[in-house]
Amino acid sequence: MDEISQLIASMNALPLPGIQLAGGIVSDDINQVNETEFGLISSAGVKRQREFLCGRHYAHQILDSMGYGNFVISKDEKGCPAWPDGIAGSISHTNDYCVVAIVADECRSSVGIDLAESGRMKPSLWGRLFTQSEISQLKSIEQPIEQMRQAAILFSAKEAFYKYDYPLHQQQYDFTDVEVTLSGVPHQMHLYITGPGPSIELTGYFVAGLTHVMTIVAG
Repeated sequence: MDEISQLIASMNALPLPGIQLAGGIVSDDINQVNETEFGLISSAGVKRQREFLCGRHYAHQILDSMGYGNFVISKDEKGCPAWPDGIAGSISHTNDYCVVAIVADECRSSVGIDLAESGRMKPSLWGRLFTQSEISQLKSIEQPIEQMRQAAILFSAKEAFYKYDYPLHQQQYDFTDVEVTLSGVPHQMHLYITGPGPSIELTGYFVAGLTHVMTIVAG
């Protein structure tokens, strides 16, 4: 089983009722997509087209199972996927993998999912990505591999939060406006949002593989 399949299986085992996941390897072999959807990306480079096609491919796997087999996933005014009425969704990809999360709004108002490579969050990046509390949390981890993995989880959680929150409030946040702590409960994290709007707290979930991490924020 490839790593993206393992991550999806691990996330599906967590208490996230109503959320459906699909994903796989970003591949040139995935090249079937609605012509209208392809028109949204036809002027982009090959790499971006490949990522886009994979995202739409896996999104349609879920939408087909929900009865939206002929739906065209266009873009809204901000360039985000425009889902069917009553549906919330989120797409994420790295160079290697793509994952999609979709939920009916009778179950959840929104969902944000993110994939991140666990070896890319070097300490030189921490100052602009993390709060002082998060940096202290990371510095307390002695093993470098685990330190970078947890840095990836914190970063990915912030990205998942932005994807969750933006369809609801159209609000822009800095990375340090969101502080993430691992709760002590396996695969669970807390997110504290301190600005620019009212302070709020959310619970999210994460899973980690050898080279990637995946996070979800939903509500």
